[in-house]
Amino acid sequence: MEKEPGVDTFVPGKRIAIVAPHASPVPMDGGSIRSRAIADSFAKIGYEVFFWGREEHLRITKNEGACLRSVVPRSNSKLLPAVLSVVRRSHYVMEKHMPEKWIVATCEALDRLRIGTVFLNFIWTEEVVRRLNYKPRVLLDTHNNEVEWFENLMTHGQGMLGKMVCRNSIRYSLRAIERLGAATELIHVSERDRNFYVEKRPDLVHRILPNGCVLKPGRVTPDYAVATKRLYFLGSLSTSMNQDALTMFARTYWPTLKNHATFKVIGSNPPPSISALCDENSWTLVADPTDRELDIILKSMHYAVLPFAYGAGSKLKLLDACGRGIPVLATKGGVTGFGNLPGGIFVSEIPEEWLEKVMQSSSLQPDSGGLLEFAGSYSWEHLVARFVAEAGLRL
Repeated sequence: MEKEPGVDTFVPGKRIAIVAPHASPVPMDGGSIRSRAIADSFAKIGYEVFFWGREEHLRITKNEGACLRSVVPRSNSKLLPAVLSVVRRSHYVMEKHMPEKWIVATCEALDRLRIGTVFLNFIWTEEVVRRLNYKPRVLLDTHNNEVEWFENLMTHGQGMLGKMVCRNSIRYSLRAIERLGAATELIHVSERDRNFYVEKRPDLVHRILPNGCVLKPGRVTPDYAVATKRLYFLGSLSTSMNQDALTMFARTYWPTLKNHATFKVIGSNPPPSISALCDENSWTLVADPTDRELDIILKSMHYAVLPFAYGAGSKLKLLDACGRGIPVLATKGGVTGFGNLPGGIFVSEIPEEWLEKVMQSSSLQPDSGGLLEFAGSYSWEHLVARFVAEAGLRL
């Protein structure tokens, strides 16, 4: 691998390497958004951040970001990593996002830079640290309970190949947890996830860094007295969990709501199945919006919906809506990882109760202030600064 330009000119100081092979250049999925937001927040509090993402190696500081090296874009195929997972008895997501060439290039760069703190993302990236020729401090962000995540996928409908992939991924995750070095410090998004990993590795240090959000106050509240409310779903449309949520919403909730609401499905990489689902239910599909387009669309929305049959980690979608002052209709799976919810978040598994809530709002204004206050305690910069202090990193 050729040397990144300008590396020799960097002044040693507060530096951190963030290894995030899943992170796309334009973050739309939850994992990418979390990893990039944490990187940006480290930079805002004075760190020089080296970020190894899916297609780019970046250097991020408080005042600027620069691409050090572009990586050849990888295929978005789901079949190839599934086949490799079966053949190699390995982790599906690792096969999808972390090919051998990526590992070699990243390890060579880390060995050359010798950054003292390496921040890994997902259990399966522990392979990177095992190949390094020096021993940095290792922080590993688990993002979710990997075992629970794949068990949920199996429970809620997978074919024979999918079930094999899920079982292999679970086995690989458990082996990876066992392989973690004794000095590894694990980071979790919720107390629930922490409890799972503590049971597996009680000898390790465990800390919580919740999912966060960017506050976007100042929304002009739309008229809640209108007969037809505007609902939306936001997320990466290529992920099975989000596809399952939309399928369940179409089957379970939409028949009750459809005469009283319109629905927008907003997100990245919509597959043909989601396009067909939108057409079938007369939903509006908004694919791959820019941040500016998204802000404009969401200003007019009455409710965000989180119709998840199952959950893992915690939902960035929930915090995004709260940070905009938009009320939320959710199932229990949609609020996984959160407690002490404000009044603007309505949780129920019963479609008729969702409808009653939507109809009630014709005479009641939602508690947007409570939502913004709730989101304020989850601002990314605040969470990362608190984590840095708790972990004893350099301030």
